[in-house]
Amino acid sequence: MSYFVITGLILAIILNRNPISIVKNVQFKVPLLMIGCLFVQVGLEVIAVQTHNQFPIILYLTFLGMIVGLFKNRQIPGIPWILIGTSMNILALTTHRGLMPVSETAMNMAGLQHLLDYSQDSRHQGMEDSLFWWLGDWIPVLTPIGGNFILSPGDVIVGIGLILFCVKNSTKRG
Repeated sequence: MSYFVITGLILAIILNRNPISIVKNVQFKVPLLMIGCLFVQVGLEVIAVQTHNQFPIILYLTFLGMIVGLFKNRQIPGIPWILIGTSMNILALTTHRGLMPVSETAMNMAGLQHLLDYSQDSRHQGMEDSLFWWLGDWIPVLTPIGGNFILSPGDVIVGIGLILFCVKNSTKRG
């Protein structure tokens, strides 16, 4: 997601906007809920790497908390896109026992086959034959600096929302 935020900030600057003004222009409702959910997700990733355990129910609950926070902030430009994308991701989690399905083919295309050991991952599982496979991570993104990754359609929509958030919530200069 950092690529989307960086793209949004660069685009804001190109459009003669001040991205620093976002801090002044946006007042989130329930910010602690959203920040808490993000911290728990990061913590789950650390725990998964160290203990080889996954906690899909906790991950699922953090996504639900994020949905509540985003819904309460849906009037902020960009947030509706982020809400839709996050909802798509939670649907993928719901239809795959609390874990995000990921395409092995996409992982191989992105050169990430070393990550196919899901025992060290708090949120992914192999993509099985499923009616909702298309909600999982199957879009490989190859970057010139080697930080390749895999996205879901929900991630792409969240990314569009992040770009819009950065551009629309920054004020024009001059």
